Amino acid sequence: MSRAPPPSVLELQTEQLLERVTRSSTARREALRATAAEQARVIVRAARAEARARVRAAIAEERDRLERGRRQLAARVRLEAQRHARERTRALLARMWQELDAVLAARWQNAVQRAQWSEAALAAASALLPERAWRIEIASSLADAERSALERLARARGCPAVEWVCDPTIPAGLRVRSDGVCLDATIAGLLAARGEIEGAFLAEYEAMPVGGSTRVA
Repeated sequence: MSRAPPPSVLELQTEQLLERVTRSSTARREALRATAAEQARVIVRAARAEARARVRAAIAEERDRLERGRRQLAARVRLEAQRHARERTRALLARMWQELDAVLAARWQNAVQRAQWSEAALAAASALLPERAWRIEIASSLADAERSALERLARARGCPAVEWVCDPTIPAGLRVRSDGVCLDATIAGLLAARGEIEGAFLAEYEAMPVGGSTRVA
């Protein structure tokens, strides 16, 4: 059996070249894989960062939306409470005016309270219209004896002369006139300062305890 001839120089060089090519090819593949892996990691990091930014933006937007909703709801509740308060105030004031008219009309029908009312009006007139002749316009329901008593009181307060005028349009009270000046002590005159009366009533009403027997919710 004969031996195989030893490889020639050319064959050895060819094998070495193939080995180098193989090693080079393997190295290039590894380098390409490493590059691709790094690129993938860069892309994933960028995508992850963008996703976080989008999530943060979405969360911030949702929080803003919820906060806007909360503020809008609070505003609606506040407006509704204000509307209810205005309606309640209007109802209270309407009732107050009805009650005031009724109370004053009833006071004028009571002889003692009518005398007190008239005497207070003449006292105010003597301060406003001192030592002048008076024209007293009064409800026609006033009796002659009451009128005489009031005229004596007027003269005692310095009024030199009194002219009496019965005015059927006056339901209760009286007016005292002199030289273009009028002291109006009728119901309409006593209640003329509506803003002041309403303000005082509301302040007194709100100061009442909630459990008060006369307070209306």
